[in-house]
Amino acid sequence: MRSCTKLIFAALFVLAASFSMAAERAPNLDIHVQRTPPGQPVPVVLYLDHRLTMDEIYPVALNLPMDQRRGYVVQTLKRRFNDMGGRVMERLEVARKEGQVSLLRPLWILNAVRVHAPAEVIEELDRNFREIVYITPDPYHDNTLDEVGWGVSEMQAPRAWAAFGADGSGVIVGHKDSGTDLDHPGYAGRFWVNPGEDLNGDGTIDGAERNNVDDDGNGYVDDFYGWNFDNDNNNVNDRHSGRHGTRTGSVITANFSPCDTVCVAPGAKLMELPGYLYQGATFESSQYAIEMGAHVISASLSFKQSDCNNSDFYDCPNYVAHRWVAEMELAAGLLHANSSGNAQLTNPIPLSFPAPANCPPPVMINQPQPGGVTSIVSVNAYSFGGNFINGGHGPAAWSEEDICVHPLMPFCGATDANSFPAEFEDYPYLGGLLPGLRKPDVIAPTEVRSLYYGGGCSSINGTSGATPHIGGALALIFSAFPGITPEDVYRLLVTTCQPGPAGLDSMYGFGKPRLFRACSTGVATLTRVQGVVTVEGIGIAGVRVQHDGRVPVYTNANGNYVLWLPGGTHTLHFKKYPYADVFREVVASGGTITENVPLVQAPPAQVTGIVTGNGQPLAGMPVEFPEIPISTVTDFSGTFTLDVVAGIYEVTLGALPWRAETLDITVSAGANEIQFPLDRSPRSVVTGPDAFGHFIYDIYDADTVSYDWIEINPDAGGLPGENLALGDTYTVVRDLPFPFRFFGQDYTAVTISPNGFIILGSTSSSAYHGYFIPNLQPPNNFLAPLFEDWDPASQGGNVFFYSALGVPYVIVEWHEMRNWQGAGPVTFQAILYDPTFWSGSNGEGVAKFQYHTLPHVFEYALVGLENSSATDGVQYCWQLQYDPHASPLTPEMALLVIADSTLDVGTETPVTLPQEFVLYPNYPNPFNPRTTFRWSAPRAARVRLALYDVLGRETAVVFDGISEAGIHERAFDAKGLATGIYFARLESEGRSLAVNKVMLLK
Repeated sequence: MRSCTKLIFAALFVLAASFSMAAERAPNLDIHVQRTPPGQPVPVVLYLDHRLTMDEIYPVALNLPMDQRRGYVVQTLKRRFNDMGGRVMERLEVARKEGQVSLLRPLWILNAVRVHAPAEVIEELDRNFREIVYITPDPYHDNTLDEVGWGVSEMQAPRAWAAFGADGSGVIVGHKDSGTDLDHPGYAGRFWVNPGEDLNGDGTIDGAERNNVDDDGNGYVDDFYGWNFDNDNNNVNDRHSGRHGTRTGSVITANFSPCDTVCVAPGAKLMELPGYLYQGATFESSQYAIEMGAHVISASLSFKQSDCNNSDFYDCPNYVAHRWVAEMELAAGLLHANSSGNAQLTNPIPLSFPAPANCPPPVMINQPQPGGVTSIVSVNAYSFGGNFINGGHGPAAWSEEDICVHPLMPFCGATDANSFPAEFEDYPYLGGLLPGLRKPDVIAPTEVRSLYYGGGCSSINGTSGATPHIGGALALIFSAFPGITPEDVYRLLVTTCQPGPAGLDSMYGFGKPRLFRACSTGVATLTRVQGVVTVEGIGIAGVRVQHDGRVPVYTNANGNYVLWLPGGTHTLHFKKYPYADVFREVVASGGTITENVPLVQAPPAQVTGIVTGNGQPLAGMPVEFPEIPISTVTDFSGTFTLDVVAGIYEVTLGALPWRAETLDITVSAGANEIQFPLDRSPRSVVTGPDAFGHFIYDIYDADTVSYDWIEINPDAGGLPGENLALGDTYTVVRDLPFPFRFFGQDYTAVTISPNGFIILGSTSSSAYHGYFIPNLQPPNNFLAPLFEDWDPASQGGNVFFYSALGVPYVIVEWHEMRNWQGAGPVTFQAILYDPTFWSGSNGEGVAKFQYHTLPHVFEYALVGLENSSATDGVQYCWQLQYDPHASPLTPEMALLVIADSTLDVGTETPVTLPQEFVLYPNYPNPFNPRTTFRWSAPRAARVRLALYDVLGRETAVVFDGISEAGIHERAFDAKGLATGIYFARLESEGRSLAVNKVMLLK
């Protein structure tokens, strides 16, 4: 079956026929190009065609559970960017390697690329890449930070802490500012630590983890606490002269001493996102916050319409892109508190509100007209006396006539590529003829105590001081009601505010937040169910309490539990092994319900399960009862037996090539026999064929190949492989000891690239970026076990080649490779077999890919094969997109590339299984001292293959373990045996199945 990825790209490139031949250019791009010295990089954002809209993302995301919402948005946006941005990224990576590009980052949140490149590169992209539809400058400027102990109490935060235990615990707040003093004692324990970089999982970063490696493979090296998006490094210490970020962050979360109570959510964690000198940096920081798990963003920065006239940078706010980003934040489940600036009426209404504070709120509540929604909660500021002192004056507006008021404004051109989006004609103001969008959302305290860089105390004012109050408030409400949606958090925040002097207006918004009132309203609109679960009168911990299949809660050390229910009748299920299940029905109508539950020992029971596939028993199938927890595997008859107690259990069973199932079963006291029929997984169907007949079999396909690593790095104790000493993109040609047939052509040499691919024949290639298959872009005529931009020149790693007389294969090994971003190390190899030993149909060559170490998935990796004319091939995976029949790559996994004309081309039926156990002749034979054994198994079974001398004494074990149904091979080294004749015997279940004579000559 051909990869669906190919069909996607076929459709996209049909669409590409409608691209204009050159990208549209923002009106101020030429100004920045002219002002930049020749050869110096110009910061730009390249927007790609076919960007996904809110209407295409939000309806699906909104209906997903909160734990799935973010992942859906990230993967959907990344997939579109990968579809559209591959060629652009490849060209810019060339420029980066040549030293022309100083910054290159994918902006999949916008279907765009953020890059600092010289004018000639930008001009080339403009001319030659039709998928780029718009280019905007992204110049440096430093006026976006909106700066000109009582606020925490004013907002009722301490009352919410005491009454509801809501202090932001478990919530991550993305802190968009100038960084923070990481060493300030007031911040001890308050920073988010990236779990992907915390290798030992102790919640701290120690010396061994400062390894200059992108351990989690997210594209950011050593991003322990976040990332500096202005300077593109991991230094997130506060670098602003006024120590702005250190002060704003402490209003969100901090320790209470030495500066008294300065924070709203002392249990929250800060994810550091410094980036305010470029609008592109703010876009990228939101992208990072989405992918890395932030729940809230707090940003005391903004981009103002008056920037258009600033001769230092001529950078108008990119209203459209800011709104696009804010839409995706909400779709992913984030809320974003943003300052409304301190310019007041410097910019006239409806442009008094800067970007992104002018974006719509998450929910339409008492707005004068309906329209789109985003993540933005915009914030004005008031002083200790309660008076409005800073911030934009509303209303804001969204229409082309309202926004496109300056000739340098992005996305305000006359053509389709850069015209104002039609969907943003939703809040027109039109000089006061229509109401526009009421802004701000709330007004918050400012002129408050804060921490200061270097260990001291200070204060923060303006909307910079007000906004982190709301960032902390959002975190507090999230923590009060775990699992609540961002839309409901916003409702609780704004509907419980104390109104301003004129009520709901466009200076105070809904008014002054009152967090105790917000939490109280949440409590009042939900029903609190509480109680204690006991065994013989003593509270017991870890009892699962679940209602209506929703997210469960667990009792604490004293047996207490609390959960919140919407109105109606609900069934609560109390469960802890080995006690009997208890069900209680409760009617939620507000207030508090106390439901105490005693547990008693459940009667003993026994489960006998029979696991079958296609009516046949499945041996070796894993079976797990995760709630107990207990696990086992089925025996040769497909049966397992477990002693448990009566109750309802979740059972997980099955493994590839069978579809894994999670089932609920009811077990009665005494004996229970339960049938578990399994269906085959789509992953068990072989990947392919291409038009020529090639397939790629993985370890879970019916006709499979086993993983059998053959080390050829002599320094690692392997065979004497040749170190090819390859640099970054250089290749080397090596002769083959046998002709290898590929797409019907015999080759006696291969070209080996450090970037994880082999070209058949003698050629040269500097390629380091793989494209979807088939594709005219070079390289072609290749086998790619793991095609990525591996960088042995600067990141380490070696490539080895092994060939020896009489050995029926050659091996290429990529040993401990890292890509240009430092991700890795990975070790993998490709084995090409002598067709006289093993071949496919018409003598086509057979190859095996093996993966020894594979720490994580690589975003741009390609696995597959392609012919010389770029018209045919099999794509196993590319840029995280696996063929529907391909199993995800894992360590100690193997893939077999073979052409087999006996299979039905295009079928989705598993290939025919071997009909009997067969031991094939080993090769070579005679051998010295290495040979390879092959055997087939008609079903999964324990198999033993051993060597015996002429007296019948066992001298070596070649294999002893479970063989899945299919064909297997195992390399064997007889260096410890004496010259002579031996007998290889294959046996299973105590029966001898086959005996072959072998000869060792030394």
